[in-house]
Amino acid sequence: MAFLAGCRRAQPQTNKLTKMHHITASLIFAFTTRILILVLCLFNATQTPAHSEDESAGTYSTHHYNSNIVKAAAQPPKQKITRLIQEQKSLSPSIKGQTTSLPLSPGAAIFVCRDADRMDVFKVLISGPIGTPYAGGLFEFHVFVPDAYPEVPPLINLETTGGNQVRFNPNLYSCGKVCLSLLGTWHGGTKTSGWQQESSTLLQVLVSIQSLIMVEHPYFNEPGYESQENTDVGMRNSERYNDERRCQTIRLAMVGMLRNPPKGFEDVVRQHFMIMGDRIVEQCGRWARLAHHRASTQAGAHDWGVDMDKQLLRLKAELANLKQSQKE
Repeated sequence: MAFLAGCRRAQPQTNKLTKMHHITASLIFAFTTRILILVLCLFNATQTPAHSEDESAGTYSTHHYNSNIVKAAAQPPKQKITRLIQEQKSLSPSIKGQTTSLPLSPGAAIFVCRDADRMDVFKVLISGPIGTPYAGGLFEFHVFVPDAYPEVPPLINLETTGGNQVRFNPNLYSCGKVCLSLLGTWHGGTKTSGWQQESSTLLQVLVSIQSLIMVEHPYFNEPGYESQENTDVGMRNSERYNDERRCQTIRLAMVGMLRNPPKGFEDVVRQHFMIMGDRIVEQCGRWARLAHHRASTQAGAHDWGVDMDKQLLRLKAELANLKQSQKE
């Protein structure tokens, strides 16, 4: 897989090791002046295999859209390739200017990794925006661009679900389905909010997931619940809903990511938690205290703070191991 944002890395099939530029996003905080400085560091590194042995023949068995990839035309349509080449410019950092259209900051970042052999196979990491129940977590998505693209939208699936057990959002199902009008998987929007062949892009889809789905109060994304917004009952329900999502964010998008980072994103995961670790721990402790308070003051409320405390201990242990490994 080749990084197109935040990091640029090529990872070919097994036994095909070459060298290529990497761009790693290093986020450096100047605490004394309270100014955040974003630095993109360019360096060379040896590629590592992107596929397992059984994938060397092009089966992509670890990718969610393996069957779609196998069935796709050996020679993709010219229209699809032309459009992907155009769009890649907005995803790839410029070597000279080192810029990208993708969000790249501690508050919200998106990292895209494209397969070294196919322009239509991607893996994506989206960091949860600050101020949301996903803040500080890293969420993996798999993407495949069909041969009919751009007449039809790309296919995208959330992989960070705890084995299809956790529904992080009314628009992010436990099976990984992403409900978004832009993808044609949610039909509550206007005609213009759907996929537009001439103007809609993969970049637009990724940014929409981060900005329209990963919001401060995802509870109100559920159809019919928006009427509760700005009411006492609605806010209580929303906070209870958030407590569970915060707990699962710690468990799967933080601890899980540190223990088992997605192939190709190992450096991104390490950099993210090395830089953001202390702030994330502070944030998670605050989440737990708020959940404890809700459980003690609201009848029938499950104390997700107890679960968060357990996950926070695991998170601290993983961060300690990470810091130790950086010293060695």
